[in-house]
Amino acid sequence: MDPLTLALIAFAVASFIAIAMLTLDTLKDWFRQKNIQATKSEVGFIYQRKMIEGNVKVLQGILNKAADTVTSTQGYDAKKLEDKVEKTLAGREIVLTS
Repeated sequence: MDPLTLALIAFAVASFIAIAMLTLDTLKDWFRQKNIQATKSEVGFIYQRKMIEGNVKVLQGILNKAADTVTSTQGYDAKKLEDKVEKTLAGREIVLTS
């Protein structure tokens, strides 16, 4: 299954933490805590969806490509994204990280 489809499935069942501003440090810290190591079978992702209400839901997670599963996720319901996060996502729906 492609990464976007897996992210959409994870997004549908994730719980989201309400946050005033989502920062790049918050996203990086979560990946550090999970000790993600980019390999051929494991990759991090950040998925965003802008909501009609004006907020942005962001889901980050770890995708195990070999098992075709999302192994861990963290969701944020943000009123605003830090400029660094905006640049990282650059208007894309999903970004794969290493």
